[in-house]
Amino acid sequence: MPTAKLVPTTPDPAAKFARREKLRIVMKQAWSWARHGAAKFGGRPIQYLSEALKLVWSEKKRLAREIAASRARVLAEVAKIREEAAAAPPLPLVRYWTPPPGLRSFTRSARRGPLGPVTVRC
Repeated sequence: MPTAKLVPTTPDPAAKFARREKLRIVMKQAWSWARHGAAKFGGRPIQYLSEALKLVWSEKKRLAREIAASRARVLAEVAKIREEAAAAPPLPLVRYWTPPPGLRSFTRSARRGPLGPVTVRC
């Protein structure tokens, strides 16, 4: 049996479900717009379904273009930040500072409060 060449097929059931769910949402939105048009201008919703589908698909494509453009801008900014970080001099190493005897903190299981370890004055 011949199959169509342009239909995307995938063995992944999750991808198949996601595609079907996307189409289901598109049809629900289109029928909603068609019912709205029928209520506003008269007639039956099926008469408005064609135009409603065109509206919904154009909206989906516009949103996809906006998301792709936004993603490209974010990735460009991330690349720029990584370049700046690579070009920046390394941070100096800081040695551990030991607090004076009056401010030493320690952690014991009995001294753990709801906000973490408790600092105890010795």
